[in-house]
Amino acid sequence: MQPAAYIRGVADCLKKPVTLYERTPALSFERLGTGWLVKTPQGSVQAAKIIMANNGHAESFGFFRGRLLHVFTYASLTEAFDPSCLSGERKWAATPALPMGTTVRRISTGTGTGDRILVRSRYSYNPSIAVSDAAIQRAGRLHDGKFSKRFPTLSGVGMQYRWAGAMALTRNHVPAFGEIERGVFAACGCNGLGASNSTASGIAAAELTLGHDSRTRPRLRAPGCPDGIAAAAFHDDRSKDPPRLSRVECRIRVTRDDITIVSPGGSSCRTVSRSGNAESIGSL
Repeated sequence: MQPAAYIRGVADCLKKPVTLYERTPALSFERLGTGWLVKTPQGSVQAAKIIMANNGHAESFGFFRGRLLHVFTYASLTEAFDPSCLSGERKWAATPALPMGTTVRRISTGTGTGDRILVRSRYSYNPSIAVSDAAIQRAGRLHDGKFSKRFPTLSGVGMQYRWAGAMALTRNHVPAFGEIERGVFAACGCNGLGASNSTASGIAAAELTLGHDSRTRPRLRAPGCPDGIAAAAFHDDRSKDPPRLSRVECRIRVTRDDITIVSPGGSSCRTVSRSGNAESIGSL
């Protein structure tokens, strides 16, 4: 599934009385009588209830602080190339079972404009929920190396687009869901599976807002709230500043019981258990 096409398709299906405001970020909201006033760069909107469906940016509004792990993944997309330069099927994807894996796709538009290859790899922890152009360039160099080794027949094909996308992970793998303040409902914490998890939690949040029964809502609420992020997992006790993990190539192993981060060459590692205890060997 193409996520952008999916979102556009959902938006195209919206009908009155729904109004969609594009390119209109919500900057803040405040109580107004029994409802809320949502402020935007050029105006405001009044609403009786609010659904927070902004994933990790729920923290930007003061919710779930210290409970969401902001991880960015990086992608590069080639310029269009002549399909005859690469044999085989013209439309395929190698997608990992886990969100933290590497994705490679061949995209064919079928309009005679050529094919493209997408490479998604490398991850960084960015508590500011933002990445720099330099970080995207560093990831791009990694993508270029992987691309040239995997597709030597496309040596003359360059990358046309590069970008980074944010994921909001929770330590105990549960969504940030439910009524978090009177009249404010959350459908956040996609845990790297936005197309499926966010769709389900968004529908359930809308049903909760309207007071409708739902088979999905009990499943989202049953696991409880996201656990707090153990600071020891990402901070060296000898320093007050968080390490710049985006500059370090690390291997991350996630199991039901713990998260293990292994440094380059396996010279050191750090493990955080679900109970919140941290065990470190060496330093990252």
